[in-house]
Amino acid sequence: MQWDNGGEFKKSLPIVTLMERNQMTQPLYLPNGGWDQRIHAFKYTELVTCYAVVTQRYLVILDTLISPKTMRVMMDHLKPQMTSERRLLVVNTHSDWDHVWGNQLFAGEDALYPAPIIASRRCRADFDLPEAQSQLADLQKQNPGELDDVRITPPTLLFDERLTIEGGDLTLEIFPARGHTHDHTAIYVPEIKTLFAADSAERPYPQPRKPEMLPQMRQTLAELATYDAEVVLYCHADDVDGAVIRDNIAYFHFIEEKCRRAKAAGIELPDEKEADVASLIDCSFVDAMGQDSGDYHNYYQTQGHYDQIRAVWQSM
Repeated sequence: MQWDNGGEFKKSLPIVTLMERNQMTQPLYLPNGGWDQRIHAFKYTELVTCYAVVTQRYLVILDTLISPKTMRVMMDHLKPQMTSERRLLVVNTHSDWDHVWGNQLFAGEDALYPAPIIASRRCRADFDLPEAQSQLADLQKQNPGELDDVRITPPTLLFDERLTIEGGDLTLEIFPARGHTHDHTAIYVPEIKTLFAADSAERPYPQPRKPEMLPQMRQTLAELATYDAEVVLYCHADDVDGAVIRDNIAYFHFIEEKCRRAKAAGIELPDEKEADVASLIDCSFVDAMGQDSGDYHNYYQTQGHYDQIRAVWQSM
């Protein structure tokens, strides 16, 4: 739930109607892609994938999709995992709308599944920003019928930097992974060597919400690459290993080298935001992406890529 405010980057892809994206309006339960059987994955169109982790003590929901309606489908599938011995917990990795707008299913007077919603204090603060309601109104207007039941519902159990959930058989270590947003967290489960990267790594690339946050985002990518993770799960990539993290690191390194050469040659970037700075410094999207330069939305190949170049340029 971050907004284009005073020069901030918008959510990676300009919002198009969800119905135009895909005729499927319910999250799809994904077949196991090689992860531990206690992990369940749910994908809503091409927009976002959220997860649940079943431990001895807890059923832990990792992000709440885009609405109570979509979240109910996820919870219906998970009902067999809800027992009197296993408590329900919810985690918001960060405050982007496609990760938290199902929160009201778990908190408030009409919560169907009352449970603590865990998040960082940084995340909680974003729910009070004045832009929150205006963004909801805008997306409701763009997507009639899809988001009508959304009520912005903040997390209820807050931590500062790190939090550990002792699930009995599994331990969920929540830690800061900032850069994409100022409040972003990721989760590591050491017993099964699984890392939930959320939006800190994406395909084709993650974007910092503000250009000055890029160094921190790159540092987060470097730190994620050090985890002993045999499985890495993402909210905006279908991979199940560390390839996305490595490719993201390589992408920014390529841009940095091109920027360094351009600066040495005395090149200056024009002020116009839409200017093709990729051609100016010989840093095309295809070259920067290497082998992963497939069929991505035109935004990622043009304006999104230009914004990344400007952010790297500014950080040098």
